[in-house]
Amino acid sequence: MKRALQLLVLILMLRQTQLFCEYLKIADFDRGEKPNLISGDYGAWNRTEWDRTQFCSEDFTTDPQIVYAGRGCSLSLYYDVDSPSPPVYNGFWMRLERIDLTGWKYLSFFIKGDEEYGYTSSFEIQIKNIQGKLASFNIDGVTSDWQQIIIPLDEMNEKADFSETYEMLLVFDERYVTQKEGRIFIDEFYLYR
Repeated sequence: MKRALQLLVLILMLRQTQLFCEYLKIADFDRGEKPNLISGDYGAWNRTEWDRTQFCSEDFTTDPQIVYAGRGCSLSLYYDVDSPSPPVYNGFWMRLERIDLTGWKYLSFFIKGDEEYGYTSSFEIQIKNIQGKLASFNIDGVTSDWQQIIIPLDEMNEKADFSETYEMLLVFDERYVTQKEGRIFIDEFYLYR
């Protein structure tokens, strides 16, 4: 009887925790195809199409030794910002389909660098609202192991109206990367309240 009561209390506690931990999964790439889970397109972008010495390209990785949690797909981003034509930057964009970010506290995703190909340990995340206002976040400390990045959104929401969010950008800028060419893997984009 005592054990049954303890189990019931644990179940009730878990249910209460779930009520206060609301989340929205934006992308997990497990299908290996577009769009993301909120119907937004995504892809790699380059500052210029004429400068072939710099680029960013995306692909899906299915290798269970690499993908996050060993199942499905993860997105791999090859980037190269080693160009004689400055300024050099490129990256990855994802449409956020006018999500209202004003009630969300955190943006979270998982990332790892490619140990064999090399990678930057730092880059920038930008979130753009429908009016073109940008919020920028520096990401630092990327390693060759999967790690969760958590970006606090409270301060961003205080500075501008992010009730209609246009897109998110990962930016590889020659001025800030620690390695000018490489590959990173990303997965599991979530919003948390």
